[in-house]
Amino acid sequence: ELHRELDKSTQAIQTPVNTPPEPMSSTLTVDLSPGSASPVIRLATGFVTSVMFVDTTGQPWPIANYSLGNPKNFNIQWDKTTNALFIQNTIAYVTANLAVRLEGLDTPIMISLVTGQREVDYRIDLQIHAHGPNAAAPVVDSLPNGSVSSSLLGVLDGVPPTDSIELKVSGEHGRAWLYNNKLIFRTKLTLLSPAWSSSVSSPDGTKVYELMRTPLILASQNGKPIKIELTGM
Repeated sequence: ELHRELDKSTQAIQTPVNTPPEPMSSTLTVDLSPGSASPVIRLATGFVTSVMFVDTTGQPWPIANYSLGNPKNFNIQWDKTTNALFIQNTIAYVTANLAVRLEGLDTPIMISLVTGQREVDYRIDLQIHAHGPNAAAPVVDSLPNGSVSSSLLGVLDGVPPTDSIELKVSGEHGRAWLYNNKLIFRTKLTLLSPAWSSSVSSPDGTKVYELMRTPLILASQNGKPIKIELTGM
């Protein structure tokens, strides 16, 4: 009976008062322009959060150094060679900020660290809209007499052209815009029909096609043709 009471007491002591936080994994885009909001990373006591830095082509961006605003209540592990930080908070309900310098990037990445949230970030990929030291050149492919415009390269980096109209893509197979009476389609699938005039792709498999205005696209997914409908024209 004494052991049973001791077990109940131990369980009561170790059981959190609140519901354990829900684990999350996501990718955040870092905006380096003045006045932009800093990314927020949610931590929880007893959980490790992995933070990785990648460039606009999806390649790892190595860390040069970092500075932690509250080293007493937070712990950071880094092997001083890779693009990953492992962050923990040592007590609950504390906040801090983190400044990270990436190799070849003059502007430091400012990050807010918060605790005591209903969700905890297990893994965060921070993507910077710039080409890092490991960035691979995009693969450009054009039909005869075709050329790749800067707008396609911008879409590859996730920035649609100014004054473009975004369309709704069925099945969430990519994103599409109307621009200069042409269709720009960003996807990881291979376009089969209609014929495209220009194409550019990145090392992570993302492709951007420029083609004539059409409400229906035929693409290949895992070797099988699928129909993709576009609405909002």
